[in-house]
Amino acid sequence: SCAVSQGKVLGSNDGTEGIYNSMIIGADGNPVIAYYDQGNKDLKVAVCGDADCSGDTPDTITTLDSTGDVGSYNSIALGADNNPIIAYYDATNADLKVAACSNTTCTSATITTYAYTSDFGSYNSIAIGADNNPIISEISGGGVDLVLCSNPTCTSSTPRTIRMLEPYGTPAVTAQNTSIAIGADNNPIISYFLNGLEPELISCEDAACSSIATTMTSSAEGTELLAGTNVSYLAVGTDGL
Repeated sequence: SCAVSQGKVLGSNDGTEGIYNSMIIGADGNPVIAYYDQGNKDLKVAVCGDADCSGDTPDTITTLDSTGDVGSYNSIALGADNNPIIAYYDATNADLKVAACSNTTCTSATITTYAYTSDFGSYNSIAIGADNNPIISEISGGGVDLVLCSNPTCTSSTPRTIRMLEPYGTPAVTAQNTSIAIGADNNPIISYFLNGLEPELISCEDAACSSIATTMTSSAEGTELLAGTNVSYLAVGTDGL
């Protein structure tokens, strides 16, 4: 069961913080939340001092990146070193950034920028592969892409386009809100919304997604059940489904 309790404000209460947030449970069992400070256009991280963020133990809140307009479209995972790792969008330069936290409370990080195309990194999602290296899905001007990190802190990577789009065509074909998970076979699975309406899912045939096993889309279900939401969250159950 899930008991309903009053929420606790982390950070300021001026209405400009908390958009584009993502959360994991840290190695100590306490929540770690990445979020966009819209007022200051910064990426912030809040690490709760206890399991329910009650404030009995002080929380740690850090401005992790404040260079330009950064922090939107963020996603977070727990790295192989038990430190958080965050993918996020640099709206000033239209680039993907990755912050690999240096400690469990994420008071500092190694930040790497990826500018593989002129507009790269929005609607991103991050997962940790079987090799302990992060893998990131995102939307670029040309399609749905993966960033295959070469090491656990993602200081180098290889891009791979897995779904070509025609954003400037007639009619335009666009995608939003990717979500990535690692399947029971250790291969990535990526979901997203096509044209803001149709849910689509790609199942990779290998860990680097060099080939695709299945692609599923359902415009009928998208129209009837999910119109107007265009938000995609993907997880793998204990049964591997």
